[in-house]
Amino acid sequence: VAEWHRSCSPADVPKKSQGRMTKSILFLVAVVCAVGCVDRTSLNDGTREAVASRTILLADSMSRDTVDLGRMRQGEIVRQRLLLENGYREPMVILSVSTSCGCTSAEFDRHPVQPGALSDFSFEFDSKGFAGDQIKHITLRTSASPKPFTIVVTGCVAR
Repeated sequence: VAEWHRSCSPADVPKKSQGRMTKSILFLVAVVCAVGCVDRTSLNDGTREAVASRTILLADSMSRDTVDLGRMRQGEIVRQRLLLENGYREPMVILSVSTSCGCTSAEFDRHPVQPGALSDFSFEFDSKGFAGDQIKHITLRTSASPKPFTIVVTGCVAR
């Protein structure tokens, strides 16, 4: 009976489970922060701008990040602004940006970004002709790494 009321301490949980629980909690915190930090603003031209207070780190330890645009109406254009942080030990230049679809376009600063410094990056997704869940990819190639960095863009287009 004494064991039944015993509290569960970290020592009672296997190390493998602790790691999974920690990762799950961190993931949920990141999602809540990302959703809470986005302020969506409708523009007069029918474009919706998602104003980000979010930074994406570009470093050898990271190869991708996800940006969720949420729900949108079919035909709506959603513009997302981000800050890219140079996590490399040398100045970085974005050499090229490619998108997985003609519905997505990107604008970026072509000047060298010092280590630890931030650079503006924005993209637009045009939902015309799309319906349902969407996944698009924006691939960045930089002077600081031979590995590309991918921004995965998700969203749901209502009919």
